[in-house]
Amino acid sequence: MLFMTAPGYAQNWTQASPNIYYVGGKVGIGTSTPQNTLHVVGQVQGDITNDVAFSSKSNLGVVIQQGNIGGDFVSSYNYLSIFAHNMQFNGTNWIRRNQYGTAWATAMNYFYYDVLYAPSNGGGPANSVVTPTTYMRIASNGNVGIGTTNTNDVNYKLFVETGIRTRKVTVDQTTWPDYVFKPNYVLPPLSSVANYIRDNGHLPDMPSADSVAKNGIDLGSGQAALLKKIEELTLYTIQQQEQIEKQNRLLEKMQSQIDELKTLKGR
Repeated sequence: MLFMTAPGYAQNWTQASPNIYYVGGKVGIGTSTPQNTLHVVGQVQGDITNDVAFSSKSNLGVVIQQGNIGGDFVSSYNYLSIFAHNMQFNGTNWIRRNQYGTAWATAMNYFYYDVLYAPSNGGGPANSVVTPTTYMRIASNGNVGIGTTNTNDVNYKLFVETGIRTRKVTVDQTTWPDYVFKPNYVLPPLSSVANYIRDNGHLPDMPSADSVAKNGIDLGSGQAALLKKIEELTLYTIQQQEQIEKQNRLLEKMQSQIDELKTLKGR
């Protein structure tokens, strides 16, 4: 049953079932006092697949949808919860809604959360296929990739493609080689170091070039290993300086004896 007020035309009306109200230019579903153009009290459901669930009037506007890859809602990998600007997903491809604007989106499923971006393409038509770049991925295990979607290494929580620039890096390091200066530290003889270098092509306790190329280098342990070598080198230098000073004293003593012999001989 429909109830109307105002003579000649309906300004306000009520449909008793299912409780739809039109009040002052606003529609309320489940409420007789709508606060916005459309005010729904209760759940809203849309039976759609790979279509936009919500979009603003402009093609550049916000898109909210549930993307579905290959019509498969069984595998959690094959559907995406999407919040996008100027693009949408049709189950196979991303579609740019307006060629003149940039496009970006966040796409989430059971396995990851992606942030995607595609620059504008003024030469291409609207509603055409676009391949956005994933600039960041957060995996379900908490790993983060920036500039890459490879977050499979469980030993690291963050991977940044092409490098990081920052003003400060602090690494927590529990082991630091000050023990090199302890009285009980056995400094390897230089002859054994020379033999090791000849046989292995790098310093003892340091990774090889092949290892670094394959596995990278741990910043904390790498700095500690370098400091250890610097401290050992300092001890070698101190030993050599002590030996030089001892030899100089011997030379001075010998020279004094020679001078004394020359004096006695000249008498």
